[in-house]
Amino acid sequence: MSHYLIFLAIIPISCFHLCKMYAPRRLWLLTGLAAGMVIAPVSQGLVDYALIPIIGNVLGLVGAAFNMIHGSVGYFFLGAIGTFEPGMVLTTSQLALMNMINAVIWTSYYGLVGLRMDRRFSKKVERKYAVVAVGAKLKHSEKYL
Repeated sequence: MSHYLIFLAIIPISCFHLCKMYAPRRLWLLTGLAAGMVIAPVSQGLVDYALIPIIGNVLGLVGAAFNMIHGSVGYFFLGAIGTFEPGMVLTTSQLALMNMINAVIWTSYYGLVGLRMDRRFSKKVERKYAVVAVGAKLKHSEKYL
């Protein structure tokens, strides 16, 4: 069942391609929001591939590394407020609640990173076009003097 969690990776990929077409000024913001929403469940789903030889081991290692970073935040948060006792096996409802907490935390984080990227890339583009426009006017006026 957890192999279906990997299909959630389609959301940020499709968001990236749709934003390139329809909202290029908000490309990284919206992609960051989508990626933050699904990063914890996707990394948890990749861990199950560790039993497949060669390629599965690599995918499982990547999933384990991302799951240690992104999954632990929600786990420790729910353990701190007393939803479950640490060290016990999680039920499905507790796991779903943990992934929802992770989604809120990582969506806000990756959304802010994406917003910063959009602002940084948009300033470089505006400067580049301004320099080209000024250079074109100078060449045009020199030609007719």
